[in-house]
Amino acid sequence: MSIRVDNLKTEIRGLLESIQVLRSKEKPEESDPVTLRTYLGKLTDAQERLADEERADKAEAEYRQPADSESRGGELPEERKTSLGNFLQAIAGSYGTGPMDKRDAKAMLETRAPSGMSEAVPSDGGFLVGQQQGAMLASKIWDSGNLLGVCKRVPISGPFDGIKYNFIDESSRADGSRSGSVLAYWKNEAAATTASKPKIGESTMNLEKLFALCYVTSELLQDSTGLEAMIMEEFNKEMKFKLLDALFNGTGAGQPIGILNAPATVQVAKEVGQTARTISFENIVNMYAQLFSGASFGSTRWAMNRSCIPQIMSLAIKVGTAGYPLYIPGNSLAGTPNGTLLGVPIEFVEQAQTLGTAGDIYLGDFSQYMIIDKAGVQSASSMHVNFLTDEMAYRFTMRVNGQPTWKNSVTPFKDASTSKKVSPFIALAVRA
Repeated sequence: MSIRVDNLKTEIRGLLESIQVLRSKEKPEESDPVTLRTYLGKLTDAQERLADEERADKAEAEYRQPADSESRGGELPEERKTSLGNFLQAIAGSYGTGPMDKRDAKAMLETRAPSGMSEAVPSDGGFLVGQQQGAMLASKIWDSGNLLGVCKRVPISGPFDGIKYNFIDESSRADGSRSGSVLAYWKNEAAATTASKPKIGESTMNLEKLFALCYVTSELLQDSTGLEAMIMEEFNKEMKFKLLDALFNGTGAGQPIGILNAPATVQVAKEVGQTARTISFENIVNMYAQLFSGASFGSTRWAMNRSCIPQIMSLAIKVGTAGYPLYIPGNSLAGTPNGTLLGVPIEFVEQAQTLGTAGDIYLGDFSQYMIIDKAGVQSASSMHVNFLTDEMAYRFTMRVNGQPTWKNSVTPFKDASTSKKVSPFIALAVRA
């Protein structure tokens, strides 16, 4: 399958997603018929071009097959066509730095110029892009078994570089403040009825770029199997690590805004007289009490630094002069893995702050954190960067951003006179 066919299929998927979004409007009159016709026209054109390209690929394959089979002794195995090692070797071979069949390069690579909008030849300093390898890199990042996987993910497609969405601007659950300013009345209060309406806010989030660079010597390029395992595993772990770090600690400047710095996050203060670098039973209960009542417990997690483990393991409910353990992993000392605290699963993450620092322990409904990304991880390479040292430069980029869906914490209905606000994200404040 040629790169053009892959690109056309990607274009068609993007158009179908755009059409689906347009048609998902609750009211038909909200949908723009002109835009819908435009998308449908582009879709028809893309489908016709795809059919032409597939026919051309088939004809070319039938024409070339006898000569290729005779000179190479048959068709290449499927795994050899798609391995990252052969992808990298194909790049090196196309630049003349090592032997590689030109058909591999043609089937797996796309030449792009380092600047401008047009394609260019490799000798002009082009980048060779392998889309499939990027998809393989991103697959583990969104694994549902980790915190990033339970966040609300919104893929961005088509000619867009971000998302604009509406939300209910609510800061209090008191009468007259729910949904911004909505208020209902009982029948016997009808004489005092006043019209109300929800308060709607608008938020915009644009894609930012996560970037990684790797140099590989020509000697290492000869070891395809070892190279594939190393590059795929290590860059997957690094992309995932940086995204998790941004999820908790991001500043919002050229990167996602993390939970610790988000306006909606509630920080629970330490107890009066609490010893430094400790976590108490009261801390845990107060954090749990300020989690908003609509939290989805399928996506709610405790997230904490491993330096908190000794404190968590010693938590106990005081009963007279004795106590009852609050946390035992797996419901037994020999159980695994991390167990639960007040029925909520625990995740130990390096990106949480060290014990005693604000953000060493969180309680959050991570489905209330939105992450946008476009096209997964993109991989590219060039031999011109370190030509004199005989090294290939491999670049990995990911366009992504994230922020909580809540813009601020909310005052509860019956606690309007207190400071006990609720939120989907709760952090324990500093205990220095």
